[in-house]
Amino acid sequence: MLPRTNDGPGQENLLISEDLRLEVRVGGFLAIIYGTTMTRVVSLQRDAVTLEGDTTCLSLGTEPIKLPAALGALRRRLLDAGTASDRESNIWIFKGRRAGRHLTTAMLRVPLARRSISLRAARNGALMSLARDLPPSVLAELLGISIHTAERWSGHDWTDYPRIRPTTGSG
Repeated sequence: MLPRTNDGPGQENLLISEDLRLEVRVGGFLAIIYGTTMTRVVSLQRDAVTLEGDTTCLSLGTEPIKLPAALGALRRRLLDAGTASDRESNIWIFKGRRAGRHLTTAMLRVPLARRSISLRAARNGALMSLARDLPPSVLAELLGISIHTAERWSGHDWTDYPRIRPTTGSG
């Protein structure tokens, strides 16, 4: 699921710009597509990613999100970066320069800002777009944001939305 976005300068090149570090490209896309904050992006752990064949899923909240193929491919490259021992001992997707630490937000934000990519505007656009199409409860579960935040972004009355998820334990 991809929200409708208004691409700003530089956003279209994140998929193909090999002159940007891979973690910057992946982190930028998570902000642009899913409205994820950089603080949340850099703190994602490797176990948040599920690989099934050619499908890459990422858990930002309680439900995994199937990533678009191009972003999934970049995510896989990022996970495969480094040595085998690095991958085994490192819990972070966005491995920091210091052992046992994840990247700082500035390591992602600064190169994107140099490309005129406003992460705040991208996040706002993504959340507005997603909130237009999803009820707040679903949005909160997918993105790992509070229901109150999802409701503020929504602006819709979703009280008539049928519950489409099966409940466990009910007959």
